[in-house]
Amino acid sequence: MYCPNYTIKKVRKPKATAKKKFTEFETFAKNQPEMPDYTCPSIDEVLDWSHKIIDKMEEIRNANSQLRDNAEYWKESCEEMQEKINEYTELHEKIQKLLSD
Repeated sequence: MYCPNYTIKKVRKPKATAKKKFTEFETFAKNQPEMPDYTCPSIDEVLDWSHKIIDKMEEIRNANSQLRDNAEYWKESCEEMQEKINEYTELHEKIQKLLSD
């Protein structure tokens, strides 16, 4: 009996593929841990922060030095003023004594 081709289904057998043998390097590369991102920008960022902190600390150190200088100036000025007050008080007492005599 005649049987046209369109009714017959051809089944293809999958070809047997050989497993690829990895070289040692490919095995290591396949199993390698995930690499982190490029870290230099993070290191640079921390260095920038540290430089900014150092600069800020220098500003504070200078301000603190100025505060000490100002305190020393006002202390000396007050001592001079107290000496003048003492001199004027002594002079006043002498004048009072001269007038009362």
